[in-house]
Amino acid sequence: MKSHLIRIVVALVCFGSASALVARAAEHGLAFKDVSLGITLADFCAKYDRPFEGDPRRAPSLIFGDIFANTKPDPGRRPKRDYRSLGMVSAQKNAPFEVSKGSVPPDTIAGITADVYFHFIVESLPDWDSLAKWHQEGFKTAVSSVGSKAAPWREAPVEIVAAASRFSLGEIMVNFAQGDFDAVVAALREKYGAPPEERNDTLQNAMGANYSSRHISWSIGQDRIEAEERSGGVDQSVVRFWRKGIMSRSHVHIKERIERAAKDL
Repeated sequence: MKSHLIRIVVALVCFGSASALVARAAEHGLAFKDVSLGITLADFCAKYDRPFEGDPRRAPSLIFGDIFANTKPDPGRRPKRDYRSLGMVSAQKNAPFEVSKGSVPPDTIAGITADVYFHFIVESLPDWDSLAKWHQEGFKTAVSSVGSKAAPWREAPVEIVAAASRFSLGEIMVNFAQGDFDAVVAALREKYGAPPEERNDTLQNAMGANYSSRHISWSIGQDRIEAEERSGGVDQSVVRFWRKGIMSRSHVHIKERIERAAKDL
């Protein structure tokens, strides 16, 4: 009887801690470790700016996809990553080559090795074009001149910092091995409480084999956490922390692109 009461007390304490944390997250927004949804790209770059080991570029890594304002269609080729149409920049704190060389420890979630991407969405596409052009030119200069190094973020032109300030972090995407899904979900349950939404989906690969895939989600204030057991492949899981108000900007950019395309019919 005494041990049963102790378990009840411990459960209530844990529930109270999770409830308090969720209440704070609902008020202030979700964060993954030390990065909060809604932070601007300018602040993110200033926070994680540093030289890469033995490389002329600097952290963080910024990924603009494969399509820029002057890119022409290339029939017959695999579709390119069109981040511009989404108004998105994807970022990583470290360079992949640093992790593979062991220069920096890998990212983790709940102690599990992971790949973490931070997706920033811009308010207006001209800012995306300005930042992409500046980034391209800086990359070419850094890698083409012997001994040349990219300048610290604090030395970026004022107009570039202003453009980057109009990008907001809308999604944090964490990829990890499917075999670790249960361990990661257990940690999420511990921190955020029982998920209000759970379902089982069935996925099919190119060979016709079926796989079950659990989908678990939490809605916390303006933000959402979604854990998918299989995403992008049967052996890969993903957890997404995202904010609808920011991610919806991409729908606006896509709608504008469609309207422009319709005028060319």
